[in-house]
Amino acid sequence: MIQIQEIAIHKMEMETRFPFRYGIAEMRRLPHVFVRVRVDISGVEVVGTAADHLPPRWFKKDPDQHPQDEIKEMFEVIRHAAKGAAGQKADHVFGWWRSAYATQMEWATEVGVPPLLAHFGVTLVERALIEASARAAGQHFQEHLLSGGLGFDPASVHPELKGFDWQATLGRPALRQVSLRHTVGLGDPVSREDILSEERVDDGLPQALDESIRAYGLTHFKVKLCGQLDADLERLAALNRCFEVHCKSGFRLSLDGNEQFPDMAAFAKDWEQLYRAVPMLREQLLFVEQPVLRTNALDAESGRIEGLAGDPVVIIDESDAGIESLPKALELGYRGCSHKNCKGVFKGLANRCLLTKREQTDPDSRPLLMSGEDLANVGPQALLQDLCVQAVLGIDDVERNGHHYFRGLSAFPNALNQRIVELHPDLYFSHPEGFASLQLRDGKLSIDSVNRAAFGVGAVWELDFAELDSVYV
Repeated sequence: MIQIQEIAIHKMEMETRFPFRYGIAEMRRLPHVFVRVRVDISGVEVVGTAADHLPPRWFKKDPDQHPQDEIKEMFEVIRHAAKGAAGQKADHVFGWWRSAYATQMEWATEVGVPPLLAHFGVTLVERALIEASARAAGQHFQEHLLSGGLGFDPASVHPELKGFDWQATLGRPALRQVSLRHTVGLGDPVSREDILSEERVDDGLPQALDESIRAYGLTHFKVKLCGQLDADLERLAALNRCFEVHCKSGFRLSLDGNEQFPDMAAFAKDWEQLYRAVPMLREQLLFVEQPVLRTNALDAESGRIEGLAGDPVVIIDESDAGIESLPKALELGYRGCSHKNCKGVFKGLANRCLLTKREQTDPDSRPLLMSGEDLANVGPQALLQDLCVQAVLGIDDVERNGHHYFRGLSAFPNALNQRIVELHPDLYFSHPEGFASLQLRDGKLSIDSVNRAAFGVGAVWELDFAELDSVYV
């Protein structure tokens, strides 16, 4: 039995090293929140923590909403989920999540909050409770999941999973390393020569794409479209040349449509020319992510996938807003979805099971895919928890960009920087300039220490939350 005794929300401000352009947004600074729960689990008091960015123009792509109003709304969504959770009892974390999901959705419908944003609040509490439960049991995440300690029941999410052996799918050995799929933002310079002198960032980390490839040994990339054909053709051609010159051992890429197209027909028109003109889209493409505006992507007419040149794998991301989204997408010809912890841990696990079952029961179907994407996640909490889940899901190339747009963990106290290197020496190293930096070897992240820890994180971090903007529920 778990009883939630107290929930606190703490907010700090973070600044990017340089602007991150994606879709209609340009991110220069943003809030980073910690949600910390104090829980009684069968008489043992334990603390669990979750964290995430509040990114502009992702949960809601509303160009008419002021960014500060958007941030206030995100914080209110988190506060509402926390307030609803405070004092609740449940047999296990999954049981709490099923109840909280329904309650939050009912509230969100009444006040006009879209599902993707509404459930972001729930999953911050969900993640903190998962960590608390694993710590109380003295188990790592996969061990706790398979032992039944979380109470996971995917059939209650997707009824067609009744009788499905989910433990066989989620019980495969967690990945010990993943390839980092490097984000190429819409404003990111391709080469050092492209950077104006006044925009050069000399902070000990690479800035241009070619510098990043050399520094990190990158082989996997996520390239964003702007939705303007001539501009996309020119940029993709430049990136194709860069990859061929600098990635001597080969490369793979995904393409992020960023919801830049009103319907699939509009995307198909541009895609035909992109596919014919850019060699890497015919030879090295992994998948295309969310090309169609979320409001139309799952519509039976405007979202249906038919006759795309080369038959690329197309998946949903922002349209994966609820537990019903993936089945609907598969009916329309999508081949899968993304996973980010911000969309829900249990939801992602259930979606992985659904994709596996569909492949097993229909051997003539085309392969289905679950990708790992990012919200510019950084440590010491969010990144590690997300990698922990990706490892159990078996996603072996994962978009990561927090280390690129932020200067390691330099925003956090020196003591924390030192401690995370001690606890996770395979994932972080001490940069010569004194901050903990993500450790990449040949474009890969080693995550053994993440897999061994309670929900990925080796310690309950001691931060001076009194200095932050905090709300106690």
